[in-house]
Amino acid sequence: MTDELGNAPMSGAVVDAASVGEAAREGRGLSAISAASTETFHARTVLAGQLGAGSMRRSLPKRLLRPVSRVLTGRLVEACLDLSAAIDSLAAERSDGLAREAKLVERLTTLERDLQGEHELSAKERNLAAANRESDRLEIRMLRLRVRQLADAGRVTVPTGVEPRDAGEDAPLDDATYLEFERRFRGAPDEILKRQRDAVQFVQPLVGSAQPLLDVGCGRGEWLTVLREAGIPAYGVDSNVDMVAAAVVAELDARPGDALAHLESVPEGSLGGVSAFHLVEHLPISVLRRLLDASLLALRPGGILLLETPNPTNLMVGAATFYLDPTHLRPLHPLLLQFLVESCGFADVEVHHVHPVDERLAAPTAAGQDAPAHDRILDAAGQAIFGAQDYVVVARRADVASAADAVEPAETPRESARDGESARDGSE
Repeated sequence: MTDELGNAPMSGAVVDAASVGEAAREGRGLSAISAASTETFHARTVLAGQLGAGSMRRSLPKRLLRPVSRVLTGRLVEACLDLSAAIDSLAAERSDGLAREAKLVERLTTLERDLQGEHELSAKERNLAAANRESDRLEIRMLRLRVRQLADAGRVTVPTGVEPRDAGEDAPLDDATYLEFERRFRGAPDEILKRQRDAVQFVQPLVGSAQPLLDVGCGRGEWLTVLREAGIPAYGVDSNVDMVAAAVVAELDARPGDALAHLESVPEGSLGGVSAFHLVEHLPISVLRRLLDASLLALRPGGILLLETPNPTNLMVGAATFYLDPTHLRPLHPLLLQFLVESCGFADVEVHHVHPVDERLAAPTAAGQDAPAHDRILDAAGQAIFGAQDYVVVARRADVASAADAVEPAETPRESARDGESARDGSE
């Protein structure tokens, strides 16, 4: 059968483009789009077949209209082909959109789960921090009780007049709070022990020495524990009574009191070594010089001075973490502390950088000054960011007696003071 123009009917294969577009807009799914695409294919096949239909006996009007019919049919085929391509593209976009939507839903679910987990973890961390604070307070109370018991039993001597300090201008944190602060931000005793064992190499000559090492500002006694393990006789002095209590309970020789006053009171040449870990950054320069002068006098010839302090040439330390401790006065550049130690008369002064943030990232990769500029810049940045967080200054009191060609030794501070007193007496 043919229509009036001699074209075969499409038996419902002609697709209503508006209905297809409406179905796509209403989002009736891929099945509706697929059905529309199939119908379009059938229509295209039927219409394309008309272009190649064999010659048939037709009436004159039909033969006259045949060229016009073919032109119209060709345009209809092209329109159907465009419509089919559009539908295929729409189906592909719809499929991609569904895939992206599924991924977004999965990502959102994951983020919600992570957020919930972080919230739960944060709550647990807050609870743990509160429990740790209460545990620290209980530990402090137990330490004080233990010290009193040891004092009553005559096993330790607590000087009279030495009481725990309260917070004030000279002490931003009271003794108990500072002990808690040290535990949280500097590290637990086991962590400090691990770091300070590396410093034994600097005082190795004192193993079995007849003169002890004095640890100025001994704190909880981690360094005293390390020295006891190494066979080096030592004792410590600290003004924080609660920290001394922790050391005494560990059966270490720690004494409460003013460490500098004690150092200035010991007989000249009676100590094999003087150490101070993270103390000098708490002192004014004038008090630091007193500490160095007193150490030089108290050490025997060849005695060792060991100072450790935060390294301000590390950017994170110098710009941030140093100021976390409210009792810190100022960071000391390694060259400044080295100069102060040398100017007080110590010999063989050395600076050692210790405790890198990340030893692998801080390791230099460039081959000296001949390396490309960008390699040297990366090395400098690695050292400044991931390098040593602390540095150690090691020096010794010169053994003048062993130097046959030694020039007349300079006056010590105590000798200078005695000479000044004699001069004043003579003038009177």
